[in-house]
Amino acid sequence: MLNSIRNIVIVYAILFAAGVEILLLGNEFLFLNLHLPLHESIPILPLGILLMGIMIFLQILAIKKINRLGNQNILTLTLYGTLLVFIGELILQLIRILRFGTGDLLLDVRSFLGHVFVMSVFGLVIAFLTSFQIKTKKTALLITMIIGLIIVFNIFKHLLNYDNNSIFIAFL
Repeated sequence: MLNSIRNIVIVYAILFAAGVEILLLGNEFLFLNLHLPLHESIPILPLGILLMGIMIFLQILAIKKINRLGNQNILTLTLYGTLLVFIGELILQLIRILRFGTGDLLLDVRSFLGHVFVMSVFGLVIAFLTSFQIKTKKTALLITMIIGLIIVFNIFKHLLNYDNNSIFIAFL
């Protein structure tokens, strides 16, 4: 059973990395062919929403499959969902560094680690919410938690003085 779970996590992590890379290549294609500045080809908010959509969709599929293999608890399903995003983001950031590396090793490593950390934290939150819904079917409580998370993120956004174009909070 553990091999099956490992295979599911790896396959969905690769699908996550491929889906996000295709999304970013589509944005780059628009930039090159329409001669638009990159940020105008697909604005950051829709790009962030599509990125989160890919993550949520693949996590739902993977967590449901893992749960069907054996009755897992919420914590275990959350761990697998987070691992899926972590591995996918590692793959994606390695591709990004190879394609767009600055040549400054310290800057590339900081960027790599920052992106992997932020997306893994988002993956953790989404995996928990997905696992909670799959295991408990308590939609009202799930909606309450989502509203609470949005409030907490907006408080942190205000306290940390993030602007509205930051990728970190673009989907809120």
